[in-house]
Amino acid sequence: MPKIPVPPQRPSFLCIGTAKAGTSWFHQMFGQHPDVWMSLLKETHYYDGRFGQDVKVPKNAIRRRTLARAEKAARNSGPLSANAVYWEALTRGIWSPDWYAKAFTHPDAMGRLCGEATPAYCALPDEGIRAIWDELPGVRLIHFIRDPVGRALSGIRMAADLRGFSPDEPPDPEWWAERAQASAILARGDYAAHIPRWQAVFPAERILYVPFGELKTDPLGVLRRIEKHLDLPTARYDISRIAKPVNVGKRYQVPPGVADALEERLAPQWAFLMDHFPQEFCKRLS
Repeated sequence: MPKIPVPPQRPSFLCIGTAKAGTSWFHQMFGQHPDVWMSLLKETHYYDGRFGQDVKVPKNAIRRRTLARAEKAARNSGPLSANAVYWEALTRGIWSPDWYAKAFTHPDAMGRLCGEATPAYCALPDEGIRAIWDELPGVRLIHFIRDPVGRALSGIRMAADLRGFSPDEPPDPEWWAERAQASAILARGDYAAHIPRWQAVFPAERILYVPFGELKTDPLGVLRRIEKHLDLPTARYDISRIAKPVNVGKRYQVPPGVADALEERLAPQWAFLMDHFPQEFCKRLS
């Protein structure tokens, strides 16, 4: 009797961030590669769920997402369909090792390189980074970098959306000013703290840094570099979709002074990036 092939149960690559820097675009676009399977649960939060300090998503949020997807899959394809079974398995034992393995156990994952994108990983403490090194031997990392102020403003706009505001009925100026000073704004964009922690554990050849601006100016070139980083053959992508941004925030009118306040607050982040990366790389962050 022939052996039943065992599907991969751990990712070979992780997109670790940064939030509001193109990780959703990456998840959708790179998932088109025929040799790649991206976890259907974008942002598993497995490692920040275990080790997160400044950045941590509540387990109930993951439970709500998986329950909703399981119910939808059962309605659309039947309760015994591959997708329904996949999502149903992810509603239980959230963040256990077995749960994380199930996130990569799907018929479509057979024989493919598996990966996931959770931008909160960039802010993991030392013990979380070390756990990834120990638990995912050979894993490679992809880190999208966006200019600090643009990233922060995008995060504030998303916070306004989540609180029910709209461009027609925006928050008052005081709300914007308070958000610009909130610790959460820096938590996922503290490059000066995050990047050295990862580099202290992972050798340079295991981490690919991608400037956010290239998603607009050279999206196919970005995908080609990621393919090379992961030792994958080149693939064809849907050109009609490749240059379109994903999860674009609403166009709020930012009150005067907020961007200036962020520029001042995030100046150390700019200084770190300029010192740490080539000048040409930093020019492509916006």
